[in-house]
Amino acid sequence: PSKPATHLTTLGILPVLYYDLDFWGKNWKATESAMQLVKAEQEDVQNTLLQLTTSVADAYLQPRTFDVELDVLNRTFLTRQDNYDLNKSQFDAGLVNALPMELAKSDLENVATSIESTSKNRATIEHRLAELVGQPASNFTLDKQTHKAFLPNIAAGVPSTMLQRRPDIRQALA
Repeated sequence: PSKPATHLTTLGILPVLYYDLDFWGKNWKATESAMQLVKAEQEDVQNTLLQLTTSVADAYLQPRTFDVELDVLNRTFLTRQDNYDLNKSQFDAGLVNALPMELAKSDLENVATSIESTSKNRATIEHRLAELVGQPASNFTLDKQTHKAFLPNIAAGVPSTMLQRRPDIRQALA
């Protein structure tokens, strides 16, 4: 009688070490290029933040300008209304013909149209500001202010140094 054949399998796991010698600097240049790409993307983020901040500041100051303009227009409307009332009473008394009254009425309507147009422009910019700060336009209001916004004085040498700090300029120079 013969013995059955026995198969024995040995399995071994050996660590493999692979190293690529970088004689011509291919790997080093790829790493350096990736680092420059990361720096450029960081500058892009800074540039985007700067643009957003600038847009918010601009959208904040524009309604303030419209507020001052609306204040002037409302006072002008009251003056034009008084002028129209005066011309109408003179016309009703027979002291003047209809021309001065019609001119005063036309002036009054022009100012009323300017008030409406400026109010719409203010509302549009206010909605833009709401969008920039991430609020629904229906819930966002910016109180009216009739005084001019305070803007700081900028020294003569500041614009050139600010230009050197701009992210898009730094990115181009990097």
